[in-house]
Amino acid sequence: IFSDVVTDAIVVERSRCEPENSKGSMQATGYASRFVGSLVGSILGTCVYNRDRWGWGLTIAEIFTINGLFPVIVVLPFLFSLRETTCAATTMSQIEALKMQCKIIFETLCLKAVY
Repeated sequence: IFSDVVTDAIVVERSRCEPENSKGSMQATGYASRFVGSLVGSILGTCVYNRDRWGWGLTIAEIFTINGLFPVIVVLPFLFSLRETTCAATTMSQIEALKMQCKIIFETLCLKAVY
């Protein structure tokens, strides 16, 4: 779940620099990829874990190892693109951005719906 939140944050940050005619396409592609990956992963996981019933497959420890290594293998080729970039749309300084964020947080905390 935590990686899902981090992925959404990266996509939102990167989608701010998208051109107007393709707004939302990055997020839609990400959700479609996540859906297909979840579907394929759950089907394959179910098939390979039936060692006792079918006589072939993997142990639960082997499946956990694959589940742990797969994200690393997928992310490694794209590590260079995870550096922080700025787009032309953001022209305010870091101090102005911090002031604006603090103001928004304070206004949110003042709402009765928060408490």
